Amino acid sequence: KTGQNPVLDLTVADCQDWFVTWAYNRFANSSKQDFPDLVDGMFYDGCGLNSYPNISSARLVALYEGRKQMMNKVQAYFGQLNGGDVWVNGGLEAHSPPSPIDPTLNWTDTEVGAFEEMIGSFASMNADGSWNADRMNAIFEAAIGLSENHTVVLHPFVGPATVPFN
Repeated sequence: KTGQNPVLDLTVADCQDWFVTWAYNRFANSSKQDFPDLVDGMFYDGCGLNSYPNISSARLVALYEGRKQMMNKVQAYFGQLNGGDVWVNGGLEAHSPPSPIDPTLNWTDTEVGAFEEMIGSFASMNADGSWNADRMNAIFEAAIGLSENHTVVLHPFVGPATVPFN
């Protein structure tokens, strides 16, 4: 637990296995036979390296690696079920810039696709509102590398643009 919200311990194989069929188990018993025809994959948000208060850097890395293992299992499940696809949001962000906790973290060793939202804004920008060309290039390079075997969706915010958070 992070102090505010519970965090699934995805380093535990049983927790990963439970999550694989979580969506299927949400269907009513009468419609479970329709699940393969109705759901052809999943989109998971927040799959970058998360940080939580009161959790060490080593533990954060372990949770991240557990999430990757789980997503590989989910992709295998949907691949066998109906050829479906799994996408993660945050899958490219780990490349750009490298994580200050562990610069080797990335999603290229997984079997899932990626969705990158807000490219061209927020974390793709410098403090003065200009684009951070190095960060944008790293995201594009990650997308190119990952797209050789996986679906990659880029959702740009045409900018530069900032949202004033006060």
